[in-house]
Amino acid sequence: MKYNMKNIMSRAWTLYRMFQKCVAKFQKSFGECLRQAWAETKSQVAASKNFDKDVANGIVKVISGCAVTIRRAAIAECGRMGWYLDGKTYPIRKEIKRAGFEWDIEARAWFTLDRNVAINFMA
Repeated sequence: MKYNMKNIMSRAWTLYRMFQKCVAKFQKSFGECLRQAWAETKSQVAASKNFDKDVANGIVKVISGCAVTIRRAAIAECGRMGWYLDGKTYPIRKEIKRAGFEWDIEARAWFTLDRNVAINFMA
């Protein structure tokens, strides 16, 4: 498995700078920030591996009493593969839009082409 070292190091430096601004008892060393950045990256990779299996089985997430299912399909607007949300989405449309989904007029459903948006929404 290859990891993007640049992203890990920049995340570690961001964490380090953020914790240096804190009170002395909450400050972390750069090594601790680097360990945290690696842990975040590894958990994201693990979540994305499980995501493909879960989509095949049909992930269901309940948001504000509305059950939403995600599925992989061809997007009508652009003809590319993406992820659709099924279910009663009208009451939670603002949350869905904030997450990065767009409305497909032809399919009358929310969709995204970005895999990370789908993973983060269903996590």
